[in-house]
Amino acid sequence: MTGIESDPVRVLLIEDNPRHARQLENAIGEAGVAFAGAAPYEFSHAPRLSQGLNRLGKGGVDVVLLDLSLPKATGLEPLQRVRECDPDVPVVALTGLNQDHLAAQALGAGAQDYLTKGKFSAALLARSIRYAVQVRRLQVGMRSLSLNDALTRLYNRRGFISLTEPHVKLAQRTKG
Repeated sequence: MTGIESDPVRVLLIEDNPRHARQLENAIGEAGVAFAGAAPYEFSHAPRLSQGLNRLGKGGVDVVLLDLSLPKATGLEPLQRVRECDPDVPVVALTGLNQDHLAAQALGAGAQDYLTKGKFSAALLARSIRYAVQVRRLQVGMRSLSLNDALTRLYNRRGFISLTEPHVKLAQRTKG
């Protein structure tokens, strides 16, 4: 993707409740109309975490809207499993009413933002999605700058160290 203003933002919703999924899909549709000139949204829905992880593993997802109260995974487990599958994808956590403590924990565990189901507008959802995607892009860009020389675009000292660390650790494990 070249920029959030031009390419569609590919949103994966992992939500087991069909009513909540429809509400979010409608809100995303409204947000696409409300923000003329902003990138359109491509929406896909996975009713189970396993299906969402499968879809995420195939790539092409810009942001995940993740229910933290799924049938076989609750609390921070869904977020941890998404992070294991794709550590770079931004996640917006979806919580129920009176779950502010869980939302705070999700932010601490790597979620970019959180929304309380039924308590947000299309504009807030769109802002949250755009913010999550933009922050992640900036983080990836900063990481690249920290590993590559700005003039030559070749690895700098830190880049070479990051390349050798896994090999050194492997050598140390096989040595002992």
